[in-house]
Amino acid sequence: MSIFRTARRIVGEDARELYASHQERMTLILIKYLARIASFLLIGVLWMVIAAVVVILLGISLGFLLGSLVGSNALGFFLSAVVWCAIGVGLYRFRHRLVVNPV
Repeated sequence: MSIFRTARRIVGEDARELYASHQERMTLILIKYLARIASFLLIGVLWMVIAAVVVILLGISLGFLLGSLVGSNALGFFLSAVVWCAIGVGLYRFRHRLVVNPV
C-alpha cells in the first residue's frame, strides 16, 4: 500500500486508477508478446510445410529416377525411401554428435 500512497502523492491520481492503468498496460504488453510468439510459430509451421513439400517432391523425383535406373518404379520408390531414411539418420547422428558429445 505504500507504493499507492507514494504514487498518489507524486502523481496526484487515485491509486486505484493508477493500478487499473497499470493493469491495462500489462495486458497490452502481454497481448503484444503473445501475438509475437504466435507469428513466430506460424512462420515456423510455414517453413516446416515448405520443407515437407520439398522433401516429398524430391523423394518422388528420386523414386522415379531410381525406378528408371533399376527398371521398376516400386523398387525405385523403395530405394528412394531408404536413401531419405539414411540421410535423416545421418543428420540426426551428426546433430547428436555436435550437441551431446562434441569432440
